[in-house]
Amino acid sequence: MLGLEKDQQKKKVRFSNEVIKLGPQLLEKVEEIDDHNPKRRNNPKNFESMPLNWQALYKGILQHKSLKHYN
Repeated sequence: MLGLEKDQQKKKVRFSNEVIKLGPQLLEKVEEIDDHNPKRRNNPKNFESMPLNWQALYKGILQHKSLKHYN
């Protein structure tokens, strides 16, 4: 096995007793930061942060999807 050895213990997940509830203002900020937001996906500024090979791949995928709907 590559990752776990037999003698290694698994990590346990512990949940906090203190629950923090987010208000509507904080939830809006979280949504703004969310990278999975469809409004932000096709933003050209996001392309600039990607490596060039990823930019080319992503643009090709978007073009293929747009052409696929016409056939």
